Amino acid sequence: MASTYPTTPKGHRTRSQILAAAADIFARDGYVHAGMADIAERAQLSMGGLYRYFGSKEELFAVLAQEHLEEYLAALDEVWDELIARPERGLVAINRAMVEFWVRQAGLSRVLEEAAAVAPDHDHAVDAARSRAIAGISRRLVVAGRVPDGHPLARVVELLMDTTRRAALQVAVDPALDEGTTVDLLVRLWSAALVSPDGLE
Repeated sequence: MASTYPTTPKGHRTRSQILAAAADIFARDGYVHAGMADIAERAQLSMGGLYRYFGSKEELFAVLAQEHLEEYLAALDEVWDELIARPERGLVAINRAMVEFWVRQAGLSRVLEEAAAVAPDHDHAVDAARSRAIAGISRRLVVAGRVPDGHPLARVVELLMDTTRRAALQVAVDPALDEGTTVDLLVRLWSAALVSPDGLE
C-alpha cells in the first residue's frame, strides 16, 4: 500500500502521533518483534489509517531513525563551534550534549543498533550520521590547533564518540551512575586522547 505525506495540520499531527507511538513500540519490542498492529493501537488508529501514512514497518522505522539521527546531529550543531574558540569548554559541551541525548533516547538507540544489524539501509543511515559528526568535531579541533601533528584524529574521535554513547546508555539504565560525573570523566578521557601534552587552553 502506497503511503502519503500529510498536507493538512491534522495530517501532520497524526503523523507525529504515529512516530511517537512507533518510538514507544520499537523501544519496547525491538526492531524485529515490533508490529504495525501494536503501533496502530498505541497511536489510536485503525490499520488502514496507519498504512495511509506509512506503507510498511520498514518505511516507518526508516523515517523514525532519520529523525532520531537528525536530532542527534542538531544537538551537536548547537555546541561544537565552541571547540574552536574555547576547546576545553567545547569538549564539555559536546560530551554533555551527547550524554543528554543518548540518555533521553536510549531505547531507540538500542533499536537502531539492532535494525542496522539486520537491515543494511538502516546501517547506511547510521554510518552517514556518524561520519558527519566525526568530520564536524575533527574539523573544529584542527581549526583550534590543539591536535598534535600526525594524530589519527578521525579514528580517535570515532572511538571517543562511541565511548560517550556507551557510557550514556549505561547511565540510562543504572540509577547509581550520575550524568554530571560521567560527563566529567568523559571530558578527561577526550582531553587526554586529543590534545598535546601542554593541554587545552
